[in-house]
Amino acid sequence: MAEETTTKAPEQTTETEKERGTVMDTVRAVLLASIGALALSKEELDKILARLVEKGELTQREAQKVIEEVLERQKKEASTWEQRLASELEKRMESVLKRLNMPTRKDIEALEAQIEALSKKLEELHTQESAPTGSGDTSA
Repeated sequence: MAEETTTKAPEQTTETEKERGTVMDTVRAVLLASIGALALSKEELDKILARLVEKGELTQREAQKVIEEVLERQKKEASTWEQRLASELEKRMESVLKRLNMPTRKDIEALEAQIEALSKKLEELHTQESAPTGSGDTSA
């Protein structure tokens, strides 16, 4: 199927590949920046807390609690970013599918619902036709 797309519409495929590359570059950049910021802030936080513990302004237990709280907050923020990123990625993929004139998940689900409704109607009609109408036919 991919060969057909390449053969029939190379301009669309090239555009799609470019957009997919752009989306993936954006995803990669955001993730790397997040990981880098997390590592840097943890390292800096450890240094600051170690100095406070050395000066006696903070106990080791308090320092550990601060680290845990910061890490928990960062996990929550990362989760929020992940959700935003997933949503944006889904929107972009739908846009690409529309440009390629390919059905989205919603389109397929709507078609499945229509097929199911038509199948039920067809079954009802078939049942009505095959139901005995009192014509005296006793062969079964």
